[in-house]
Amino acid sequence: MTNQKPTWHEEAISKGIDYIVIVYEKAEGFVFCPSNLEYPFRVGGDYDGNFPTNAEGALIHYRDYLNPAYQERISWFIEFVDKLNRSEDFSLDDLNIESHNLRVIKGRWPW
Repeated sequence: MTNQKPTWHEEAISKGIDYIVIVYEKAEGFVFCPSNLEYPFRVGGDYDGNFPTNAEGALIHYRDYLNPAYQERISWFIEFVDKLNRSEDFSLDDLNIESHNLRVIKGRWPW
């Protein structure tokens, strides 16, 4: 990405959105953190802990570590992780947050 901040990040800052939960359960989690440019994802669940990562790390987690049942559930979102990894911009509106029934968190990470 150039010096200009990506649209998804600017929108998150203006709306106070810190986390968009794609899936989060005891065993697995995959969360988009659009207010954090350095580590815009959290992966892992409660059992083994979750940790912040970049887009490349999120893709590795998705492909190599995420349970296949969860891979299927979040497969629609991976195109956005790929875009971020390729420094391509997109809008949070493109995620269709409401239609995917995603939880939006403003403030500190609760888990």
